[in-house]
Amino acid sequence: MKLRKQWMVRIVAGLLLVVLAGGIAYVIRDLLAMRNPESALPVIDIEYNGKPLPPQHYMMDSYSWRFLFSAKEWEEPDRSVVDRLEPAPVLPGAPLDISFSFPYKTITVSRSYGNRNHYEEITGELQTPFTGGVYTYKVEAEWGARGSVLYYIKIRVG
Repeated sequence: MKLRKQWMVRIVAGLLLVVLAGGIAYVIRDLLAMRNPESALPVIDIEYNGKPLPPQHYMMDSYSWRFLFSAKEWEEPDRSVVDRLEPAPVLPGAPLDISFSFPYKTITVSRSYGNRNHYEEITGELQTPFTGGVYTYKVEAEWGARGSVLYYIKIRVG
């Protein structure tokens, strides 16, 4: 009976050490991520017609991200950067697929034609417009209490 009790104590102590080590690793990872918040953010993946869209056609505009001990926020100070994005040449009616490196709670995709201040939300399947011109997409994704990111994508149909 004494031997069984010793084994139980060892097993419980081992489990507590594993939990403690996991907690310490989580805290250290979060503290390191706070030094470079962009490295902790989800990475966007945009595919046009099944191929990756090059990064010169999209940009992160802002984020708000909560870490264990604090929150970090960032916003692009120069809004004209979005206007200067190089539009990706695309075909009309081609599928666009937007995903992130880990699952989001909500995502809202809006599109603007010409006027950057008027975006219309897109529902249903995401595809390039059939009418030629330059379009800007606004992608807002949220991860609940963890945070949110805002990206802009620019395309040229024609």
